[in-house]
Amino acid sequence: EQLTARPWHRSSDTDSNNQAAAIAYRTLLTVTLRRAAGDRYAEFSSGSESAPKLTTAWPTIQTSMTPWRSSAPAGLSNGTLVTERMRNRTFAGITGRVSMNDNADRDADYSLLDMDPATLNFTVVANYHGGEKRYVPVKDKRIDWYNRNNRPPPDVPECGFRNSKCSKDLSQVAKYAVAVLLVLICVLAVLVLLIYRRLRLESELQTMNWRISWSELVPPGDRLAALAAAAEAADVEALSTGGGGGAFTAASRRRRRHNQCDNNDGHCGGGVCCPEDLEAVSLVSQDTIAGVPISRVPAAQLFTRTAYYKGSLVALKQLPARSKRLELNHKLLLEVKRVKDLASDNIVRFIGACLDPPNEYLVTEYCPKGSLQDILENDNIRLDWMFKFSLMLDICRGMIYLHQSFGPHGNLKSSNCLVDSRFSLKIADFGLRSLRGGREQKEKEADTYAAFRSKLWTAPELLRIAASDSNFDGTKEGDVYSFGIIAQETMYRKGVFYLADGEDCVEPQELVSRIRSPPEPQQQPLRPSLSLEELPPGLDGDRAHALLSLVGSCWREEPSTRPTFNSVKSRVGRLNKEAAGSGNILDNLLQRMELYSNNLETLVAKRTDQYLEEKKKAENLLYCMLPKSVATTLMRGESVAAEWFDSVTIYFSDICGFTALSSESTPMEGAPCVRKQRGGVAAHFANPWRPRAASAAVSRREFRWRRRPQRGPPPESPGGGLSLARSP
Repeated sequence: EQLTARPWHRSSDTDSNNQAAAIAYRTLLTVTLRRAAGDRYAEFSSGSESAPKLTTAWPTIQTSMTPWRSSAPAGLSNGTLVTERMRNRTFAGITGRVSMNDNADRDADYSLLDMDPATLNFTVVANYHGGEKRYVPVKDKRIDWYNRNNRPPPDVPECGFRNSKCSKDLSQVAKYAVAVLLVLICVLAVLVLLIYRRLRLESELQTMNWRISWSELVPPGDRLAALAAAAEAADVEALSTGGGGGAFTAASRRRRRHNQCDNNDGHCGGGVCCPEDLEAVSLVSQDTIAGVPISRVPAAQLFTRTAYYKGSLVALKQLPARSKRLELNHKLLLEVKRVKDLASDNIVRFIGACLDPPNEYLVTEYCPKGSLQDILENDNIRLDWMFKFSLMLDICRGMIYLHQSFGPHGNLKSSNCLVDSRFSLKIADFGLRSLRGGREQKEKEADTYAAFRSKLWTAPELLRIAASDSNFDGTKEGDVYSFGIIAQETMYRKGVFYLADGEDCVEPQELVSRIRSPPEPQQQPLRPSLSLEELPPGLDGDRAHALLSLVGSCWREEPSTRPTFNSVKSRVGRLNKEAAGSGNILDNLLQRMELYSNNLETLVAKRTDQYLEEKKKAENLLYCMLPKSVATTLMRGESVAAEWFDSVTIYFSDICGFTALSSESTPMEGAPCVRKQRGGVAAHFANPWRPRAASAAVSRREFRWRRRPQRGPPPESPGGGLSLARSP
């Protein structure tokens, strides 16, 4: 019974093997002879140990003996008669009813056993009665088919036993062949794409479309000359078409003044002053380099050198002198391509490079407002907190793009953050270390004041590495540290690495040495001052504390504890309630332009007052030097015609001992004495200015006549000279 109930179980085996066997036996259905039921069978089967075997053999014995007894009168030796008597007999045996068919075969009863999923025991789920040819399921029992629907399989499979009922378009081999072919095609396509991209990259590297010839860079002065020539051609065309004198443009008037300057040998004369003489004055008010020849840039305090390239104004940054020729290897070409492919609103676009010795320049996008350092040091530009937060957000956006598309900057500082005409900040001077000079340039400038000052933005761990490895490019954590220094510089506007408590005068070399040295245990590292009291007004207490905490976290000593630029951008955006809180980029830009416009109006009004004051001083000085009528005519840009008089008086005067008097007195003490003496003499004349003006005009005319004799003598003096009458 144990073998019938749990045939999968072995007491000598492990539990895991028994469980695996039980799972395998779930698919097994057992067909066995039906076990007899009743008291007679139970009494017979429990008589001895061999009773179970006898219960199986006893029906056979009964089947043979019963016909033999019935055929005894005819003779026990007649086997044919005994066999015939066994056909179609039915009698009651120990195991139940025994039925024989026409072939003398017994119609036996069978039981179907299946495993119960709950108890894992094989139990009878159905019986088959052979004599009645009837299948009878056991009540409350069902077969566990152990499939998805728990239903018996069909008598014939869906596709037949030999798959003859399912039509196939392709054989199994063809399917495998198609699958392999598709895989090969995909692999081949990927290889072709990789090879194409590699060849295309090599072609772009060898093309070197970033190289710019020096002749393609047009200085602003030459461009102005070209524009003037174009305007002159337009004037000639207008005259030829009947435009008349009104067709002349402002450029024509400027050219006529240039011609008059040429006639005057480049000096003011005849009421006309050359633009070259006025250029030094005009440069003072310029905030860009546009209109200044490249050769004259060092004489002007301007942001950067510029030129025109393909009609656009670009910035030029001169490359350091090299001891050997630059080698354009594959590594350099690949780095240049990576930098040129960068495109972001907060990254200065790299246009190309001019490598024609001695004119070696990097050509980049031009930002007319200069660097962030220039703006912070310009007291005429007012920056509120909204503006400062916008600049910080621009730095974060640019650095996030740079870290994702290129890598660390390594030299982030306020002078490398440029501002365009829309006051949008852009990151500059990243990458291209081979073109910028690299190790050779760093060693040349290692001990200069500017080199130590530029290291004030560098993280301490990079200062320690740079001392041993000058080829180190920096880290992203180091850029976050540099951002913290720039943020503190923007907040207080007191210079880089501002220190309170009287330490603001420490030399950069000493500061760099103290920053590079690891701090002692329980000692705070040297960092710029973060004073809540010195913050400019306009920031409430909660946001001020949050801002100071953010900046302090950016320059932590341990690089791994510093936040990322994504985190910094999110926190600065929350602080900027006016700009980032609205989430409207256009509103932010309009607020920037409005602030810039207000600052510009204030600056223009201030400069206008200064100009009017200086103009008034110049006019007063001119009125003291010349008669008012002559001075007014000259200021209108007109020529002063010389006047002729029949007789004039020339007054010569000398003050005895004037040299000794001047050496013992100041100009302010001697001037009243001279004015008193001149005034006393002038009182003797009815019109003191008339003779003086006439003599000045005649003297000037005489000088011109003698200088240009080819023009002939003045028509009023046929003798070729000037007659001067001496008055008593």
